[in-house]
Amino acid sequence: MDLNNQNASPVPGDPDAAFQQFVAVHRTQLQAIGFPDTLQRELYEKLTHENFDAGRSFALTETEEGDKKALSQYHLVVKADQVAKESAVYLIDHAWATTLKDPYQMLLLNDALLGRLASVVGVDLEEKDKDNGAEADATTARPADITPEEWEQSIEMVMTEGHVSRPTAEQLLIKEDCEVLNAIQAATYMEEQTPMLQTIKENILGQMQYMPQPTEEWATRHYTCRQYSEPAVEGGRVEHYVEVRALVGPGLRASDVECEIKTHHLRLVIAGRQAVIDGELYAAVVPDDSTWTIESGEVVITLKKQDGGGSLWPELIHHETRFDMARRQAQARTVADALAPFLQAYKYVHVAESGETRQDVVWYVMDEVGNAIVDSRDPNCACYSFLYCSPTSGAINAYNLLWPLANLQQGEVVTRDYRLTRPVTL
Repeated sequence: MDLNNQNASPVPGDPDAAFQQFVAVHRTQLQAIGFPDTLQRELYEKLTHENFDAGRSFALTETEEGDKKALSQYHLVVKADQVAKESAVYLIDHAWATTLKDPYQMLLLNDALLGRLASVVGVDLEEKDKDNGAEADATTARPADITPEEWEQSIEMVMTEGHVSRPTAEQLLIKEDCEVLNAIQAATYMEEQTPMLQTIKENILGQMQYMPQPTEEWATRHYTCRQYSEPAVEGGRVEHYVEVRALVGPGLRASDVECEIKTHHLRLVIAGRQAVIDGELYAAVVPDDSTWTIESGEVVITLKKQDGGGSLWPELIHHETRFDMARRQAQARTVADALAPFLQAYKYVHVAESGETRQDVVWYVMDEVGNAIVDSRDPNCACYSFLYCSPTSGAINAYNLLWPLANLQQGEVVTRDYRLTRPVTL
């Protein structure tokens, strides 16, 4: 956010009448947060002209190492000689907002969002990659052709039947090329045809019947893929599938989705915009046995492979560009976990298309300026979320409003009480 941005876009019509309309529309919110009447005109002007001028009065300074009160790596401090009590109001922008509390899936598929929020919470993605690499080198590596589920179950069987520790089980499996029976033999020093070994063989075969079929997961900029198989039922054959998940966002309706599944082609368009997926499939599918649905803001497409489609696909669409799945998952989870203390929420009431009144919760993260405000039980400023309804476009934009509750002196750290964040009703 540019602290000194004062981009102007005048509102047509009678200025005084427009101001009175602004107060009437937003009165409930203004009263709920205890906003001073004397600052209403200034707030109206700044919202109308999108005037983010906190840089005139405040500055960002780096926090001292070990400062437990600091949410971010910066503090917001007064740079003016003085900022008097209730003398001004400042707009704080939101870096991100969603109705989904866990942003992991959104971060997984959105490069720009991942980078932006990593910057907001102070996570160095390149440094984190180095840390993850060091951790991987310090542990026994899982073979690339073995899924995590298969690896865990193999380790469990060797530990149980061979009566060895987990590290030993891992080492034996690596040594024996992941042959579970050979690893158990090495652990117990049994000969090939002993009755006990025969019993162990039977136990392993029984357990392996319920092990998941080999799967592969990967992600691109717009979707994730997972391949899996369903066991044969009543003498039938094993069926093979590809599950595709395209994260679109909350509020998605079936009428917004155009999904066309053909034998060799897949096309997905959301709300008439540019296609999310549109290309030739790696191999043939059965359109009549393939489906799509909506789950928590995601379009989930299940493609049934044609006969003999048991081999793993190296890609969904020809020439698609993949992410490094393990690396991206680690990055997305790191940033998602780091976001927890930054997340705030507001509620708003609105009328749905059905005519019903609904109340939704929106989770949001302020920009670097807002996150530099320190939590305090004796705050010198108020900071509340606010929904602004534009009189010209009807669009609703969310901000936080910051105003001084006391006379602030130069160099003083700006504080707020995070416990006092109240729900907003529009």
